[in-house]
Amino acid sequence: MAKRFGDESILYNWMRNRNTIEFLGIWEQIYNPHFKPLEFERFRRQAGLNSFSLSPKKWIEATGAIGLYAKAGRGGGTYAHKDIAFEFGSWLSPEFKLYLGWPRCKRAKPPSKPSNRKRPGSAPIAAPPTSSRTALPAACSAFCAVAAHAPSTR
Repeated sequence: MAKRFGDESILYNWMRNRNTIEFLGIWEQIYNPHFKPLEFERFRRQAGLNSFSLSPKKWIEATGAIGLYAKAGRGGGTYAHKDIAFEFGSWLSPEFKLYLGWPRCKRAKPPSKPSNRKRPGSAPIAAPPTSSRTALPAACSAFCAVAAHAPSTR
């Protein structure tokens, strides 16, 4: 997923973010009974500092995390539960974040077209796509494909 946006350093930049650490920690507290909250607090206090760096492997080993999986060697890489993969994709691409709801909520009706009434100070805006299949950019479908093959912990 990250290769479309550069090298793997983008993953390390994402993991330095305080909001990311909080998201990962809350996710682990909900789904992982063996999560180590004291280590999480240590990372949370340091997150956002210029001197802070964190790799997926370091996060997994220190906290006992199950939402991320790092594998070295041939066929290796960093894998994530789909919730975490979607959060990472949303951080990488605002467009992905906006389209994220469409493929996951196939039963939901697209918002209705805005009325033609002119309001003071308003500008015309494009209506949302009516078909998620045709409107979903290639990058978004790549994110969904990666997330669909991520190991599930539920």
